[in-house]
Amino acid sequence: MVKGNNYEQGEVTTEAGNPIFKAGRSLYIKEISSLTVKAPAKAIVKTKDFDVMAVAQLGKGKVFVLGDPWIYNEYVDGRKLPAKYENFNAATDLVKWLLKNAAVK
Repeated sequence: MVKGNNYEQGEVTTEAGNPIFKAGRSLYIKEISSLTVKAPAKAIVKTKDFDVMAVAQLGKGKVFVLGDPWIYNEYVDGRKLPAKYENFNAATDLVKWLLKNAAVK
């Protein structure tokens, strides 16, 4: 858990070639939860110590996992976080990925 405004504690960097986040990005996640990822899931964002985000194919659909309510106003509206954190752009990438992978009925 990030203490006060020590944003570096919640910093997560995605790597180039990420299947959701198309460019390397600096993200801020307030309360990072570590994941234990097992096949068929694949970790897509990691820190040096543990997996943070994962995806899996499940039946005809896909699952995205992140153990933090990461996309909400104060972390995407550009007013609270330092400019280096690109949460709004990453949220946009996630929504595009979700729409692209949504099942059509």
